Amino acid sequence: MKTLYTTLTLLLTASITFAQETPNPTPPKMWQINSFGTHVGISSDVYQRMSMDHMRDFATNPSELTLDLDGYTEYAHAVITGVTLGGWITASKFNAASGEYRTNREVQLGANIITGRESAVEYEREEPTANGTEYHSVVYCDMESEVNLHGAYLFRTNRERKWNVFGGIGANIGATFNDAMLIIFNRYATDNNGTFIESSFDEEDVLEYGAKPSYLPACIFLMVLAIGYQNVLRYRLPVEKA
Repeated sequence: MKTLYTTLTLLLTASITFAQETPNPTPPKMWQINSFGTHVGISSDVYQRMSMDHMRDFATNPSELTLDLDGYTEYAHAVITGVTLGGWITASKFNAASGEYRTNREVQLGANIITGRESAVEYEREEPTANGTEYHSVVYCDMESEVNLHGAYLFRTNRERKWNVFGGIGANIGATFNDAMLIIFNRYATDNNGTFIESSFDEEDVLEYGAKPSYLPACIFLMVLAIGYQNVLRYRLPVEKA
């Protein structure tokens, strides 16, 4: 009986020792990060419509924008720009069949903040004077900043080569913040030769009102061309469809 007990003990010890010396291999992670980075640039949007109705839509209290603009000519500024700060990360999924990560296919996630965006509608009136012309202008300016998130599914050539080409399809969504509605009054004059002679603009000629934040619906974009040099230099031609 004692011999049997000793044998069982030795077998159990041997089994435990063997298990400790040959652990199970760690399964690969589902995703592998391929690259990440930040970028700084200029963002430019073109509004399909830009009018006083647009300004009223974004004003917290549209009645505050009501002024007597009889005799003024309207000029809409439909192109707005802003400074863009953002970052992104790309990752590839593990392919169980091949036992490797599919680095020729990537998921890209990113976020951007765009500051200093201004859309404006300007009204101007001319008054002839004995010495030239006096101009009166009223500018309605919707100021905003924007934050957006985006994701894309990309196909690329061999990442290990110096030059690689990639493209794909994705979508983004966002919202504005720090919204404000400004009304800017200005007066200036020119002489009979059209030379500027005086201006009466100062800080007291700016009125600030509240503006509603806007929420940007999901926007699908197609990355039709992108060329990278060792994943550092990139050139992209995006096409977006709301």
